Amino acid sequence: MAETTVVDARKLNLNMSAIADAAIQEAVRQARREEWKQEHADALAAQDDWQDQHGHPFRAIMAGPFSGAGQS
Repeated sequence: MAETTVVDARKLNLNMSAIADAAIQEAVRQARREEWKQEHADALAAQDDWQDQHGHPFRAIMAGPFSGAGQS
């Protein structure tokens, strides 16, 4: 970490440990999400293909009486 960053953070009374912890937690969450998406890419692609061929499985529900609510 750059020394000027540390100096500025201290001047602003920022909790660098808490900020670093939160940033690392978010990075881990994103990395796990990407890993999961890669591991399940084939299944997700198959689901997309099925939906392209057959339409959304809940299209009847989605096209119900309030499907256009809030649209002008």
